[in-house]
Amino acid sequence: MIFLRAYLPIANGGKSAPLWAVKRIYNAQGRLIWEKKPRTRQVLDPRLAFLITSVLKDTLRPGGTAATIGNKLRYPAAGKTGTTQENRDAWFVGFTPQLSAVVYIGDDQNKPLPAGGGGLAAPIWANFMSKALANTPPRDFLVPEGIITRKICQQTGLLAAPDCPSRNEYFLFGHEPTIYCARHRKIKLRVCQQSGLLPNPYCRNVEERDFAWGEHPTTACGECHAPRDLWEFFFGEPFPLFKAKPKNNN
Repeated sequence: MIFLRAYLPIANGGKSAPLWAVKRIYNAQGRLIWEKKPRTRQVLDPRLAFLITSVLKDTLRPGGTAATIGNKLRYPAAGKTGTTQENRDAWFVGFTPQLSAVVYIGDDQNKPLPAGGGGLAAPIWANFMSKALANTPPRDFLVPEGIITRKICQQTGLLAAPDCPSRNEYFLFGHEPTIYCARHRKIKLRVCQQSGLLPNPYCRNVEERDFAWGEHPTTACGECHAPRDLWEFFFGEPFPLFKAKPKNNN
């Protein structure tokens, strides 16, 4: 119950409400004679509640600690696994826009469990939620005002350039990145074929190559030099008389 109360404002747009066991009472004729009408209280900025929910949705995506149940659900969900040392306790706290639930697994003799929250508690939670929401149309979490979406680079967190590995991310309005990632930006440069550096005036063989930003050459070639005579100017190599002769070891 402690975990459920802690996660309730996150799942409920920042609003907290008391927990109760009985929601409605009907008489023998099926008439509603009593209904619990909880009083909610805003305890968390709805924008922050949504951003936390967005982060917790990653738990059920590939790479998350409960990724094994993500593809088994037909509705958007968010949650968090929990495991104590040596797998002696396992939790999964999760919610959808319609329902929140907590699963706890432990041994009464405090023996280690065969797996953690993602392997034990999360599948039970997913099975329960699938049955509880079987007749409920799936819907996503509502995006509150003041939240915007931007495509960012997964590695730098900056606005994605065309060649960045990217994903869509939510931000508080005014706190979104405004600079484009330069790490994956590709540029074309003319370079010396011999050295791979920027050509100097004496580089004879120059070609255009693609480089990632930050990995491109910034210095000029130091291997190519002014021709020493007309022969080298026209033929690209020293006059034969000037070539170094191989040493005779005999």
